[in-house]
Order: sequence, then C-alpha cells, then structure tokens
Amino acid sequence: MYPSASLNQNRVFMMRNCLIALILLVSVISTSRAQDFDVVPKVKSLEGGYRYIGHTGMNIQPAGWGVQGDVMWQVSGFKGKRPSFISIPMGFSQFNTGGSDTAVNGSALYYGWTIKHNLARDKKWIPVLSYNLLMNQLWLKGSEGRVMGHETRFDFAYEYHPGKSSLYYFVKLEYSHISFPAIGKPGSDKLDVFSVKFGVGF
Repeated sequence: MYPSASLNQNRVFMMRNCLIALILLVSVISTSRAQDFDVVPKVKSLEGGYRYIGHTGMNIQPAGWGVQGDVMWQVSGFKGKRPSFISIPMGFSQFNTGGSDTAVNGSALYYGWTIKHNLARDKKWIPVLSYNLLMNQLWLKGSEGRVMGHETRFDFAYEYHPGKSSLYYFVKLEYSHISFPAIGKPGSDKLDVFSVKFGVGF
C-alpha cells in the first residue's frame, strides 16, 4: 500500500498538469478553427538515443537508452503560418549502467500526448519546441510488480528537411521531471532525466 499523502500529492500534480494541458489544447484548437482546411496532415516519427538521470532518490542505474514512436496531427499553420501539431507518443527506456554496484536496473514504458510547435516554415532547418504530458510504468530489477507515475517533459529539436521527399531528420534535447509514489515511505520518488535523441519523420 502506498501512503495516502503521496497519492493525494500525485492527484493534485496530475490535476494541475491536466488544467495546463486543457488550456494549451483550447488555445491550439481555437487557432486552428479559424483556418479553412479539408485534410489534416499526419506525420509519423521514430527516434532513439541516450538518457541520463541527473537527480533522484531512487537506487536505480542512472544511464541508459530510450526509443519512441510518435503519430502527429497538424492542427494549425495551414495558410503559410508556422504549424503546430498534437501527437500521441509511446516509448520505452532502459537504465542499466553508470551507477554503483548496489544500483539496480530499471525499465520504463511511457505514453501520453504532446503539443509541438515549429518555429519556422518551409526551410531546410526548422527549430521545434514541444511540451509533453506522459504516464510512466517503471519496473525495477529484483522488485515485484511495477509502479506508475507521471512525467512532464520539455524538448527542443532541430529538424532537417532535404526537400526532395517527405522524409526529414532531427536531433532532440529533452528534459523530463518524473514522479512516482514512494514505496514504503511518505512522499514521492522523483527523477530528473536528460536525453539526447536522433530520429526520422515521414
């Protein structure tokens, strides 16, 4: 059983994030409704790279790798303006190196949604800002079951569009703040995770 105080804290955090997400979503939709379009462009992407836990109270290996798939729908920027997207990402991370001999391996499955803003249009190099709200399921080696938590993620990317096809390539820097209910103690276990990823969109 997790402490009730920890669960209440997580509920408040999730409600706050959902409110922020709702405000952003309404803003994007209100912008898109003012534009005439018949077909909503859909973009898919695959990415992978290095992840590092910069700070945590958990006894977990700090370094590892992660992969992610994403499906995006354009919701604004149909008349020559800079486009915005709403996406549904799903990814997997493995933390299995870089720590002490007593640190344990960890695996995480995450999913949620993202708002992505392109800061330029019709250029070969396009800077991108994104805001993510994600749910995480974490498994620790030697522990039974899993623990579920929530993640707030910000990322900055540069996309390269060659122009001869619909394919594009990108490099991405990420910062994530992840919170899990603490096991056997009050409060929450938190992780601050930094990532460098490379990917392709199509």
